[in-house]
Amino acid sequence: MDERLEIRVADDADRVAALRNAWEFWGRGLSLEEYVERRLKSPLYGSARRYVGLRTGEVVVALAAYDRSFYWHGQIVPGIAIGSVHTRPDCRGQGHAAALLDRVAVMATQQGAKLSVLYCDIAPQYYTRRGYLLCPAWQGTCMLHRSFDSTEIRGGWRLVEFSPEEELEQMARFYAADHGSLPWAIARSPQYWEFTLEMRPLDDFFWLEGPVGRVGYARLARQENQWHLADWAIATADTSIGRETAEESLYRLLILEAQFRGYTQCGGWLPGTKAAQAFFKLTPRREEITMVRPLDQQCWFDDATLAAADRFCYLDHV
Repeated sequence: MDERLEIRVADDADRVAALRNAWEFWGRGLSLEEYVERRLKSPLYGSARRYVGLRTGEVVVALAAYDRSFYWHGQIVPGIAIGSVHTRPDCRGQGHAAALLDRVAVMATQQGAKLSVLYCDIAPQYYTRRGYLLCPAWQGTCMLHRSFDSTEIRGGWRLVEFSPEEELEQMARFYAADHGSLPWAIARSPQYWEFTLEMRPLDDFFWLEGPVGRVGYARLARQENQWHLADWAIATADTSIGRETAEESLYRLLILEAQFRGYTQCGGWLPGTKAAQAFFKLTPRREEITMVRPLDQQCWFDDATLAAADRFCYLDHV
């Protein structure tokens, strides 16, 4: 019997087999057939290249690789985001996932990728052994028992709800001005922006307006009793308004709006700033932990560069 691991790009049958294997981990109450059908129809699932490892003709390990671009110290560089890493239970502990991760990293590097990110759901030490670096990753939570009223909103700050279909270009400008100024961040193409609307069609969108007009936006996902901050940007460099003031106003307004809409909790991926700490309880994420693996010698991380990852938005999670 041939026990070697055969690694290849997944065909349709491989994709179904990999999904059936992963149902035990990501099924979340769905039946096996419901889970497979839902994933196959998902825009996010369909946007990835799938790689599998086979033993004796059966899929035993799989992962997804998504093309992503990154801001890197003022440039835009190509890379990948890794998701859905899964090994069949009876084949664990034999190095199959590590072999697949390393092979995919080599193939991505040959295709020009400079960085690889993933969002870890297990002990991160597993991925640090594969060359990934642990990034700051905070979860912010506000249980909506705090009492804010409109008199606490001063200086003309407000949220203005809008439909995103006609406003993607301005959202993209705010995002690029904000996140593009960081040492590194996810960069978004116009096609990627369009894809995010298809992927998350029920999100709520708001402009953040201050005394000088619009200075940012926020995108909220509806998750049962929680309003989840999926994406946001603030760009105040060309105004007389300080970023901390704008950030505090955004959080206060979101909490007020969440209370008005009847949510019991508001939060999401947030940076470790003083403004975030003033309104949310910040704890290190135990799941979906941001990690990065340099695939090019020129992309090396000092502490300041690594720290910029705490501004990653949930929208970009895979």
